[in-house]
Amino acid sequence: MEPLRQYLQAMGIPAEHPLIEAWMPYFEAQHLARGEPWQVEGRRCQHLAFLQKGMLSHYHYADGKERTRWVSMAPSFVTSLGSFIHQTPCLENIKALVPCALYRCGRSEFYVLKAQYPLLQQLWTDHLEMEVAGYEQRVSQLI
Repeated sequence: MEPLRQYLQAMGIPAEHPLIEAWMPYFEAQHLARGEPWQVEGRRCQHLAFLQKGMLSHYHYADGKERTRWVSMAPSFVTSLGSFIHQTPCLENIKALVPCALYRCGRSEFYVLKAQYPLLQQLWTDHLEMEVAGYEQRVSQLI
């Protein structure tokens, strides 16, 4: 779990901040083989994960073909954002492109900690802002 601690510190959480010790017990290790699904379209996304190693493809099917909309690369946090936030059925699939090592945290635990630690709320807001800016940049490149 040391890579996760280091990543959180790089995001701006001081090593001695109580959030780190409070959050660590809620993460569980998960390993995915190449091609193994992490999230399935139509199900609610119940986890946020730290991708320590590997790459995940976010994709859907159109005209019977797999269409990748995003690739998450380590180290980063990953989830099916709309489903995770709103608890609606997921509009995408997420699978391992290569063998992956993740640490996942349940949605309910994440939201409890987010309410208790303003620093986590700020980091979540920063993350969402980066996501939106990234989407905006990708869309502008398509025009």
